[in-house]
Amino acid sequence: MATVSGSVNYEDSTPIPKQQEYTPSNIEPIAIELAKFIRTKMYGTDVRESLARWIEIMLAVQTYINYDETAFKVDMQNQQDSVKDRQTQVEGTMSDVVDQFKAVISNVTKDSEVALARDSVRFGDYTVLDDRLEYIESWLAAHVPAGFHVSIKHNQNRQPKVVVHYYEYAIGTETHGFGTGPYGLGETSTQTISCTVDYLDDDTAVINLPLAYALTGIVTYKAGYWYLIDGYKTLRFDLGDGIDDAKATAGNGSNETSTNANGGGYAGDLGLSSYQIAVKNGFSGNVSQWLASLVGPKGDKGDSAVSGTFANLAALKNAYPNGKTGIFVTADNGHKYIWANNVWTDAGVYQATGFADGSITAAKLDTAVMAGIKLMPGKVLPNYDTATKIWSWGGASERQAAIFMGDNKYTLIPPDTTVVNNATSVAAKLIYDGSSFQFINWNSRTPTGSYLVAIINNQDVEQTTTVTADFPCTIDGRLNYDYYSEATFIASLNGLPAYDLDTKTLDFQSTDNQPAIIKFGGKKYNIPSGTVITNSVGSYAAILVFNIDTQTLSFVARTISLSRQVVVGSVMTSGPNYAVFNGFDCVVNGSLNQLDCGNLSKMTPETIKFYPCVNNYPMYDSNKQTFDFNSQKSNPATIISNKGFYLVPVGTIAQPTTAALSNYRKKVVYNLKTNVAKVQTYAEMVPPYSVIICTILSGANQKTEIISDFPVIVDGIPTETVRQNPKKANITAILHRGYSDKYPEESELAYIQSIKELGTYNWEGDIMFTSDNVPVMLHDAFINNFARYADGTEVTETTDMRKLTLEELNTNYDFGLAKGEQFVGTKLLTFDRFCQLAKQYDAYVHVEFKYPYTTEQISILHDTVIKWHMQDSIAWQAFQRDMLKPMIELEPRAQIELLVHATDMLDDAFYEDAKTYVTSSNRVCISLDSRCTDEQISDAVQHGYYVIIWVAYNANDIKRFANLGVSAIMTNGLNVADALFE
Repeated sequence: MATVSGSVNYEDSTPIPKQQEYTPSNIEPIAIELAKFIRTKMYGTDVRESLARWIEIMLAVQTYINYDETAFKVDMQNQQDSVKDRQTQVEGTMSDVVDQFKAVISNVTKDSEVALARDSVRFGDYTVLDDRLEYIESWLAAHVPAGFHVSIKHNQNRQPKVVVHYYEYAIGTETHGFGTGPYGLGETSTQTISCTVDYLDDDTAVINLPLAYALTGIVTYKAGYWYLIDGYKTLRFDLGDGIDDAKATAGNGSNETSTNANGGGYAGDLGLSSYQIAVKNGFSGNVSQWLASLVGPKGDKGDSAVSGTFANLAALKNAYPNGKTGIFVTADNGHKYIWANNVWTDAGVYQATGFADGSITAAKLDTAVMAGIKLMPGKVLPNYDTATKIWSWGGASERQAAIFMGDNKYTLIPPDTTVVNNATSVAAKLIYDGSSFQFINWNSRTPTGSYLVAIINNQDVEQTTTVTADFPCTIDGRLNYDYYSEATFIASLNGLPAYDLDTKTLDFQSTDNQPAIIKFGGKKYNIPSGTVITNSVGSYAAILVFNIDTQTLSFVARTISLSRQVVVGSVMTSGPNYAVFNGFDCVVNGSLNQLDCGNLSKMTPETIKFYPCVNNYPMYDSNKQTFDFNSQKSNPATIISNKGFYLVPVGTIAQPTTAALSNYRKKVVYNLKTNVAKVQTYAEMVPPYSVIICTILSGANQKTEIISDFPVIVDGIPTETVRQNPKKANITAILHRGYSDKYPEESELAYIQSIKELGTYNWEGDIMFTSDNVPVMLHDAFINNFARYADGTEVTETTDMRKLTLEELNTNYDFGLAKGEQFVGTKLLTFDRFCQLAKQYDAYVHVEFKYPYTTEQISILHDTVIKWHMQDSIAWQAFQRDMLKPMIELEPRAQIELLVHATDMLDDAFYEDAKTYVTSSNRVCISLDSRCTDEQISDAVQHGYYVIIWVAYNANDIKRFANLGVSAIMTNGLNVADALFE
């Protein structure tokens, strides 16, 4: 085709002419005309139509080319079929000649034994004996792993199991080029080949294969397998998982192949035995007499092979500095030495000795010896009945107990399996011999080949039964935990337990919404709200225990007299000013579990640990040089020192000292007594009762750096690396109302920080119109719950923002205070500004219609999108789907998202209705409530829709939805990529 060029002016407003039919003769002039349209047409509709016709031209050209190619292939196939027919005729003629020759041989042979040898009971009759022998040889060559050997230097330091696959015409090995195999692309005749393996060492394997599969070529490692390729034939060697690529590749130059097929000679006659030769040479007698005749008289004792012994090598050298013929042994190491090349040479151990204590390493032990036995209970835990002395394995048919042994073998234990304890001692051992269980006395030796499973003991201070085992079980239906078993204590988010030395009481700070927790035996127990217990133990030491039956806590003496209790921790006291807790952290008289509690007024803490709020990291402003602790009321930042436990008040911001304003090296200090924080220079003295939180490095040409063991957000950007969630991904992350977990929802800050802190470039938001018809980003029309009056007081009366102007809303109300004092002054984000931010940060936005908008309001939204050129970066969504149709008419290519509650019906009628929102250029998505069942979600995916989930609240949910095949997941502030990469 001709090469064309032209100028671009986009000034031609006339529509393009009617489409013509494409033929080989007119494609070139039409293509030149379409190129001109693309360069000059004013309206996007004409340009898009021109591009569409250009694609159709390309399809027409490809069709003509394919037609010519197909005709050529048909002609070549006809020629090839003619040649094959002629070849078949020739081969048929040759086959007839061979059959006639065999018939002649068959009739000539008269020996009955030879004639009978032609027939086989298993494989039928053969015309001549040679046919049967040839068949046997071909069968042996194809199935017996002998005759062809492949040596692989794998360098994996083990003796791997080897699996060999044979196939033909793999991609790249076709005889006549790519795709010319018998079935086009892909290998054929795939089969697993029998083989045996000899291990020369832990790095070299010799694989023995049937001779019929002998190939020539070089064995090469690539991507987990070794390959031997000979023309269109391939052998692939699989040496198991976990291959070290670098080591395997290093052995590529050392791999070899060889064959040892028989050369075709004849076997000689069997030789005579030694006894037959003796008889032939005159011996008279039977075999036993001949064997007895071989035994002669006992000779004299010979000289020792050892020429001498010495204490050590030094003594040997001292005795024979110039050497001496013979073998000499040194006693210190048991080695033998010889004089060779004018030096005394170590010739190795003279005689093996016994194993020394501790000399056998783990590497020399069998896996079964190392791992022993492990037992996994079934659905019902094993139980020991103290009355009947019967051990029941429990389990259920759908989940049986299983016993694992170190050689990777396991046995399922039937649910009805029981073992009677017939041991005569108080304590008994439950053992397993690989097939059955039995009890034996505790002091009886465990038989060889048996494993110890558990120990039953009836002898303790209360004559109660205990079971010692590394798996959970029950005794008389109750969990097998003796009273010294340990429980885990989790403090309330309200603070650590507080112990009062004066009243000897321990307050767990537990409330209904923030309880302290005891975890024990796989269960969790909430400590009731307001729980305070008194230490009435008279001695200096007391143990804090949890009663399993009553689920109560109490202090008891070290000698416990009650069963069914587990230890939570202990306390040691001495007088009115001394108490130390062990097992869990506790505040004693306002200080953290220290001997000098209450001395904070006299001493400055020596060590500290700062814990920021979860997902609310401290923020440093390099312009103002202020450090905001970002402490939240529901989740305060915390300082723990060797002197106490401190909650940082909400709104705490470290202000810079005068000296710090002009210094590049600073530190943040916090006064534990006054709760006042400052940013100081590195040289300024730390005030009394203060601790250093972190240090700050900055400079005129240096990026500000915070040195700390916790994340800090510097000028809106976290110091730790953020895993990115790009605008387009296989599983797209969408932030629901922006980063709403941390910032005021649908605020400018919530959207900007979603990119800076979470690397998320998809935003979701809602549209509300003010009374002066300004669209703003807001989820609810009634603002009582998330707005405050400008003076900070709560909005008590029902307030509909749609009845107020934008100026009234931003003047009389604050839309950030409800989230936190640090967000004071937050104003409503207009849809215009929202689109501008999305354009600036290259974000894709998902906007929900909250109610039926007027025609004018829909035009305002559409005009705003056009203004910021966001047509390709916006999706419209709604529960009431009909509301979206006016927008579809204005912008038919915009993505449409149909919102679905968990209670909505996802039936055939729904999917039929969904098709009505499809245009020739858009995508229709289904946005599902996260409470939908897995079946509902999978069904939407199977229907071929782009499925979005709102809202995932944790990493496990994110992984679950991803495994169901969804395409996008909304969260309120989670990094979806982080969750998927965990």
